[in-house]
Amino acid sequence: MSVYWIVMITSSTFAAGAQWLGKANHRALSLFWVWMTALVLICYSGLRYQKGDTHSYWNSFIRMPFEFAEIFYERSHEKGFTIFTWAIKVLWDDPQVFVFLTALITLVCIFVIFYKYSLNFGLSVFLFIASNAYGVTMNGMRQYLASAVVFAGFRWLIEGKWLHYCLLVLFASTLHTSALALIPVYFIVRRRAWSWSVMLLALSAVVAFAFLAQLLPGLFSLIDSPQYSRYEDYIASQPERGANVLRVVIAALPLLIAYKFREQLRRSLPYSDILVNISLLNGLVLLYATYNWIFARYCIYFEVYNMLLIPLILHVVLTGKPRVYAYIGLLIFYLILFHYGSVLPVHNSYISLFFPNFL
Repeated sequence: MSVYWIVMITSSTFAAGAQWLGKANHRALSLFWVWMTALVLICYSGLRYQKGDTHSYWNSFIRMPFEFAEIFYERSHEKGFTIFTWAIKVLWDDPQVFVFLTALITLVCIFVIFYKYSLNFGLSVFLFIASNAYGVTMNGMRQYLASAVVFAGFRWLIEGKWLHYCLLVLFASTLHTSALALIPVYFIVRRRAWSWSVMLLALSAVVAFAFLAQLLPGLFSLIDSPQYSRYEDYIASQPERGANVLRVVIAALPLLIAYKFREQLRRSLPYSDILVNISLLNGLVLLYATYNWIFARYCIYFEVYNMLLIPLILHVVLTGKPRVYAYIGLLIFYLILFHYGSVLPVHNSYISLFFPNFL
């Protein structure tokens, strides 16, 4: 059996146990299994040597100078991530510690929100792994770190504390500048779901997608940044490398159900509109990703909210046996998706220096 399957089964079992104990009012035991769940995922992620772009960051860490002035004035625009990396370099000078601490911060931020806001913590963790969101934390680690930091401020998004949220986004942008896009997103997702303004925005995005090939050159000219010129070159050289349309269909299903039961969701949880709107943005980004996968990078900022929305939909829409059947169907579908979308690719790319023979 693949180690990734063992990680999936172990962490999902621990998370389900935490969910059950929480319902039984055993809060201390529930928290224990929440952190045991997190520990499994943190160790698997943090002890890797290679997976996705990890090795690039590993080598960058090794090459990073010890002089603060040199790293501050001569390196990338994301000074926050540069300083974070430099601090670990000075304190430990071990790239494995750097990878581990990045995984630790990313996953703790995500798990705290799952535990606090999900109506089914076990299902949220399962979806996080099975949908390959967890795998992406190891292949886009800097951007997912920025995403997790913003996700940790979910309370400010709910409560409408725009200044707190925007300051958090500005901080996250020092880890990855793409996080700046979340400032206008704040004002979009706080609107009533399915309102005319949100639907007009979605329709405009779909129309723009139809003319994307003609719009992209003008967009990159407007940005005019060397930092993003490589993306322009990549899209131009490999226009056929888009995401599978099936991903758009999967993203659309919760939205269709959320639309049908929009009033029930709104009565059950006032901030459900925020989750639905973010899910809509995630679906639109995936639509653009069918043109070229590079657009899917922005799903990193949105996909974790689906792990809150899907348990909410199941809780509100279904009761009794239909809910049980829905859970079973969901588990089977995502296990198949996990095997073909996560296990098979990771089997050929994940390397750890701690247990190479075991993996």
